[in-house]
Amino acid sequence: MQSGNVRYWTALAQDLETWCRDDALTRCGDPDMSLAICMDEFDLWPVVPNECIGDLQTMIEMDREFEQQQSGITLGFSYGGALHDGPGPERGEMGSLLASDWLEIVEDTGIWLDGYKWFLVETPIGTGYHWGGNFCTEGEDVIEGVYGTCDQLATLRTEGGAPSRVTSFYNVTRPALISSGSRTPP
Repeated sequence: MQSGNVRYWTALAQDLETWCRDDALTRCGDPDMSLAICMDEFDLWPVVPNECIGDLQTMIEMDREFEQQQSGITLGFSYGGALHDGPGPERGEMGSLLASDWLEIVEDTGIWLDGYKWFLVETPIGTGYHWGGNFCTEGEDVIEGVYGTCDQLATLRTEGGAPSRVTSFYNVTRPALISSGSRTPP
């Protein structure tokens, strides 16, 4: 409940409409639920009043950043590619991630392939294994076995030196990613 209070007061201090958050969480039936999970699981975007959409997107981003800081969660974005049921290209494919799909690293498997590791990740299409050469992570520090940080690669892209796998999602703002439908970030 304490983290909920911090988020509530932060939203209030940023002049966001907290009634929008309260209304959404009431519809979900759990005032302590993550706003992102609530909005996604209960498919509330179609019933959100227009005046709340921007504020809710900002609050979801604030929640995500708060949780990341509190728990040490590592988030990133895929360049696309298969999500596997185990670490390795020979393992079964669960589905395909799109370039710019968010992901959250759950576990470092320690299994290397061609200079990158396999990671257990949570994604919009489920939890599975994704190769570190196919995604970047948020933050300033490069994680061993991952292609790089999204910020580093975005800087390279603007300077014209980025590898070809860096795609246009670096120019997309978080609210645009959040409002893109079923592939909303946590």
